[in-house]
Amino acid sequence: MRFVAAICSLLALTACANTAQVSTKLVGIDGLEISKTSDGANILESYTVSSDINEKADLPFCIASNLKYESVFVKGSATGHVGAYSGRYYQTESARTVGGGEVISYSSKDGDKVVATGTTQYNASMIVVRSVKFQLVATKQNGSVKLVFSPIEQAQLDTGVVENRGYFKVGAWDGAHPDKAVEAIQAEAQKIVKCLRE
Repeated sequence: MRFVAAICSLLALTACANTAQVSTKLVGIDGLEISKTSDGANILESYTVSSDINEKADLPFCIASNLKYESVFVKGSATGHVGAYSGRYYQTESARTVGGGEVISYSSKDGDKVVATGTTQYNASMIVVRSVKFQLVATKQNGSVKLVFSPIEQAQLDTGVVENRGYFKVGAWDGAHPDKAVEAIQAEAQKIVKCLRE
């Protein structure tokens, strides 16, 4: 029994220690900022892209035509019960829809400043799909654009036997797959920049 307790304690400490580490897959990603939460976990704070563009490009159009802010259906099973007569365990699945709405929440009169919200997805594994949600602050000036994605959050669509709490900050440790979240955001940024260069 002591051995089992020692193993459980070791696993719990290992899980906590891993959140303080930063994935080596994030090293060298220009524009990526990582911060610490109050409990010492490293998270993705922001991702910034700057690029030269066509001075006459329509920033609000390029953002609205390339980003989506879709609601996602998340589910998980956090509770269960044992049948009084059968003695079998029954899981109670909970499911809900989170997020969704208008892409652009603010656009300046000249269209050079835009605040938007978007979502994208990535596969963490063959069976784990995550939705990434971000706020985008875009500024166009003198033939260039600056895109700042922050905050960056993700939600696993199906958490299995664990309660699904929807969106949360993206951890910077390997198990949180922060590199895949950044790659998904990079793809969204590339679509916007391509539109602005036309």
